Amino acid sequence: ALKVKRTTDTLIQHCEDIRQNCWTPSVHKPKPYTDALRLARRGEDFVIQGCWGTGKSKLAKDIARELRAKGRKVYMVAFMNKQAVKYDGGMTLHAFLKHARSHEFVRPCTVIWDECFQPNMFIHARMVQLRVIPEVQWIFCGDHKQSQLQGHWRGVWCRNNLWGSSLLPEAVVELTEQHRTQDPRLLAFWAESRVATEGDLPRLKRKACELFVAPPPYDTQIV
Repeated sequence: ALKVKRTTDTLIQHCEDIRQNCWTPSVHKPKPYTDALRLARRGEDFVIQGCWGTGKSKLAKDIARELRAKGRKVYMVAFMNKQAVKYDGGMTLHAFLKHARSHEFVRPCTVIWDECFQPNMFIHARMVQLRVIPEVQWIFCGDHKQSQLQGHWRGVWCRNNLWGSSLLPEAVVELTEQHRTQDPRLLAFWAESRVATEGDLPRLKRKACELFVAPPPYDTQIV
């Protein structure tokens, strides 16, 4: 992750703040976009897969807006609060788990789960129990190559292994077109990092520190 901020204390603004406060770029609707809308209208479960900048959040919002306009209850959920708050009526997974077991849970409904590949296996073990509830459409949204919160089994660190498992629906909408940047250096670095292994991470971090340096009064942080 690349974070850029102004070093003047009174003017600090992180990238996520800039994205939220700045104008929203126009995004044309390629075939995967319309495929996702069609699946959502039919009430099918499916996965929206794509890396950063491919329009996953925009698509999720459009799906929620269209379904709500037709009177359907839509829950927008994410593991972290900073991800949930960008959606209208968004809630964390912990809040949703509590809500789903209450009498206030509305069905039929659609659950759109943003950044679904990030949580560890313990969160997925709690969420999978809700998959058997009838009249609930599930839309999973995220990037299976993103960093995951670490889980463990008998003292051994392990991944959640959600991608490719039977916990996900078979239908997958793949978003590949990059909308957030057209900078050739960033696109080349992104392409290299997409095929990297865990052992490549230290080298990639050193390379990122050399490539992406902001002049004063900005400060660059690679995390």
